[in-house]
Amino acid sequence: MGNAVALDLAHKNWKVVILDYNSEEGKAAAAKAGGDFYLVDVRSWKQQFEAFAATFEKYGRVDFGMCLP
Repeated sequence: MGNAVALDLAHKNWKVVILDYNSEEGKAAAAKAGGDFYLVDVRSWKQQFEAFAATFEKYGRVDFGMCLP
């Protein structure tokens, strides 16, 4: 579901950033969406914060976030 949402938003010209604990799948999803990838374990608030901070620094905003188990 998360990948489908990311691709849909990318097709609507959103900047898409993929956060995933699986580097191979996350990078592939980001490449399909033309976006960025951060290796993140969603159980780590620190890793999540760092990824969101990097995204905010690069794009100046974060409009939507979604985490899936």
